Amino acid sequence: MMTDEEILVVVQAQIQGKRIQRRLASASSAMWIDDERPYWHFESHDYRVAPEPRKPREFWLCGVDNHDRVSVFQINSPLEMQPSDAIRVREVISE
Repeated sequence: MMTDEEILVVVQAQIQGKRIQRRLASASSAMWIDDERPYWHFESHDYRVAPEPRKPREFWLCGVDNHDRVSVFQINSPLEMQPSDAIRVREVISE
C-alpha cells in the first residue's frame, strides 16, 4: 500500500503531465502498465511516475592493422582518423 507522501508525488506528477504507471498492489512482482487516465484506486493499485527511457550510448571505434593482429580502440570523433577507418556504434535498447 502506498504512503500518503507517495500518493502526493504521483498525483502531482500526473497534474504536471508526466506519464503514470500502475499495477495491482497485491502483486508486487507484476509488470507496471501505462495508465493514460488514472482513476486512483489506491486501495487496490500501486502507482508510480514512469521511468524515463534510457538514452542509447553512442561512440566511435577505430581499428589499426598491426600485421598479425588488429587493435581496436575508442575515439571521440571520426575526425581523429580517416572516415573509412572509423565505425560508429550505437547501443540498441529493447523495450
